[in-house]
Amino acid sequence: MISIKKHITPIIIVGFSIYLFDQGLNWISGKTIGTFNQELEKIAYYFLYSMVIGLANFWLVIKLDQKFSWEYLPKKRAIYGIIGGVIVTLISIVFLRAFISTTIEKQSIEEFIAGEKVRYYVFPFLISIIVILAFYTINFYQALNKRKIKQHQVVAETEIAKYESLKSQLDPHFLFNSLNVLTALIDENPKQAEQFTTKLSQVYRYVVEQKDKDLVSLEEELHFAKIYMGLLKMRFEEALRFTLPEETIPENYKIVPLSLQLLLENAIKHNIVSDDKPLNIAITIEDHELIISNNYNPKQTLKKGVGVGLKNIRERYNLISYRQPTFQKTEDTFVAKLPLLTQKISIMNTQNQQNTRYNDAKKHVEEIREFYQHLIVFIVIMSFLILVNYLSSWDYKWFIFPLFGWGIGLFFHFLNTFKPHWFLSKKWEERKIKEFMEEDNKWQ
Repeated sequence: MISIKKHITPIIIVGFSIYLFDQGLNWISGKTIGTFNQELEKIAYYFLYSMVIGLANFWLVIKLDQKFSWEYLPKKRAIYGIIGGVIVTLISIVFLRAFISTTIEKQSIEEFIAGEKVRYYVFPFLISIIVILAFYTINFYQALNKRKIKQHQVVAETEIAKYESLKSQLDPHFLFNSLNVLTALIDENPKQAEQFTTKLSQVYRYVVEQKDKDLVSLEEELHFAKIYMGLLKMRFEEALRFTLPEETIPENYKIVPLSLQLLLENAIKHNIVSDDKPLNIAITIEDHELIISNNYNPKQTLKKGVGVGLKNIRERYNLISYRQPTFQKTEDTFVAKLPLLTQKISIMNTQNQQNTRYNDAKKHVEEIREFYQHLIVFIVIMSFLILVNYLSSWDYKWFIFPLFGWGIGLFFHFLNTFKPHWFLSKKWEERKIKEFMEEDNKWQ
């Protein structure tokens, strides 16, 4: 959840910046500056407006973030945010004017309503709209970039998944046991041995075909599960029982390839499968999730696993969806829930970028040094210009123009150097790529 505290600083900066901008316009138009106390009162009003309007809009941001993801629904998030921001801002301005008039200026509600004019709302409303549009434009741009980064990351992870699917998705012990079963069936029941061989070839053919895909249809995966479990049942016979969904499978349901097979293999690997303690596996569909449940009878001699298979499923879902699988184990049952996806993200080819921490740190230090040099030059030159303006013609304060123009440049130099989270950063995409790479290293 978004913390309100970390947004107080940018709200104060925005409020003070608007005050300076308004005062700059007053100086240019020839209006006199008020006394020290009058200016303090103005600053207090600006801070009050910026704080109330800012916190109201950040409250809206929190609520919208809970319903609409910037990463997956950027357009809808931006549209709802702008419309909601306009409404919240207008309500906040009306509330502030009513509060100031009735509380500070001691007016009655009737006097407040009678004295209100549209022009009182124009300036604060326009300023707020500019800030809102800037905020959502920046976040929309960042969401698009983050989505591209995620798509690029899928490419790298897919390559890993291809290798892992051949190396460990199907336990080698399963193959060896299957060959032993096949050897026995050849002598005992040649016809069943032929069926066993056919099913075994179908299982491995499916693995090879699906390894290059990011998502497969649920219908395909369930068909494979039926073949796979049929193969296992020829080995375990009545000690293994399983059921599949009876309802019609929607065509648009997608699932991460081999995730269902991983869970079935996991159930066989970690549980006793015998006539005395049969393994019951049920596969159902509920609330847009594929639910795989089995009774839990753990093998006593099996070493405690590290959950590589489950982690593999989590990681691959995390790359393509904000919906995540869940796994729950009790004393008697193990239940896995896989989200059924209805939309496949597009994947763009990209070249891997490798940046070392040392080079990044060195470059950032150089950027900080350049910013402080820029700041020192700005202070020295502007002090000199203000002094010249004061000694020559203080009635016409022409120093405001270079102060304002150069100040904007310095401000953006600050943003580019220190990369505040609340504003657009030039190197944002590079930093995110680096973060994703570091997460991958930890996982591997």
